[in-house]
Amino acid sequence: MAAESNIDTLYESAQAAYREGRADAALAGYERVLVRAPTHVGALYHKAMLAFQANRLAESTTLLRDARAVMPDDVEINMRLGFVLLAAGRAKEARDPLEQAAAIAPLWFEPHLKLGLAHLALGQRDQAQECFQRALMANPGIQAALQDEREPAAFREEIRVALELVGEREWAIASGALDSSAGAHPAADLSRIERGFRIECGREARVFNHPLRRPLFLYLPDLPATPWFEREQFDWVPRVEERLPGVRDELETLIREEAQFVPYISQGGGVDPQGTDYSSLEGSMIWNAFYLIQGGRWLEDRCQRCPQTTEVMRAVPAPRMRGFAPEVIFSRLQAGGHIVPHFGRTNVRLTAHMGVIIPDDCAIRVAEETRGWQEGRVVLFDDSFEHEVWNRSERDRTVLIFEVWHPALEPAEIVAIESFFHARSEWLGLCKPAAAPAPEPEQSTRET
Repeated sequence: MAAESNIDTLYESAQAAYREGRADAALAGYERVLVRAPTHVGALYHKAMLAFQANRLAESTTLLRDARAVMPDDVEINMRLGFVLLAAGRAKEARDPLEQAAAIAPLWFEPHLKLGLAHLALGQRDQAQECFQRALMANPGIQAALQDEREPAAFREEIRVALELVGEREWAIASGALDSSAGAHPAADLSRIERGFRIECGREARVFNHPLRRPLFLYLPDLPATPWFEREQFDWVPRVEERLPGVRDELETLIREEAQFVPYISQGGGVDPQGTDYSSLEGSMIWNAFYLIQGGRWLEDRCQRCPQTTEVMRAVPAPRMRGFAPEVIFSRLQAGGHIVPHFGRTNVRLTAHMGVIIPDDCAIRVAEETRGWQEGRVVLFDDSFEHEVWNRSERDRTVLIFEVWHPALEPAEIVAIESFFHARSEWLGLCKPAAAPAPEPEQSTRET
């Protein structure tokens, strides 16, 4: 017991020196621990990190392998061993510990990134693309690191390489979609959608044509930059509006039965990839939603509770973007609630709201123009423009949200978009880590 206590004291002293940046004192402390306990994992690991920092890669590798022999399923040890082997130019040896780290922690970003680099070093480009895609699925906002000078230059270069290879695969998917559309519509002009695909795949700069516009997914800059659309432009609007009584009855039943309304911004969704800070709404029922379609999937148990709403929504000319759209939601903003300014992710579809329960003194601003709702009336806007919502009344506001294609799109362009999303969804399904939870739809594209 006294010997164990002495080892613990020595280790804590070495750790204190390590945290304080006193490398020589920390190293001496770890060595004293290992004299008494040669398989002490903490001492092996941290001594290996000191060796790595001093560019003693062979020594670091040996120490990490010794630590791994004691704790073979430790994700950090496996990951660091892979990193060190990769830095030493031993990519083939690095694959095994990195694959193990990725299997143990499939939703961690770093093992997938480094494993992709190992495959790339071995000339295994397809496997590298899969790993890099998994890394980006684990951390969708990592692209911001490219411009963050606080990040090490080497790490930013790794991110650049990962994004470039994922862009290559996405361009292959986009090219296939263009070919499919050209086959179905041989005389069509596909230049607008081709440019949008080029931007999406990183082959052309993403330059927005309005200061209050910031879509970070599929963006077609050659579509009209129009924030608001008038209901009279769409012949299906009267058929939706005339169904208000049935829709409202179903909504009131859901509210009365305390149905599965959930926070629109879930816990952990405080900052989105576009930089919007939703911390005031994170995990809060201030803004809550009841989904009928989410990420393109009809939620049949929910639809059965709302047969009239479902019937009218099935008749709407909604976009079919597999894994992404359409979405149909009862969106409820509580009395006094405010939805912060934010942006949708693409401009190829419009957002439609039908007012269902609309108190006074609530409104939505899209770009520079603010409008209100009326019960039983549809409003439509391009949510790639900045928009925000407020409810300054003493009652909850509820609208039925759904989506339609941007009216300026040609049939051939719609075919290309649908084909792109179908093939992209297949690719993302292939890349989904086997041990990860069941795939969720893309983060909601609905914004208010």
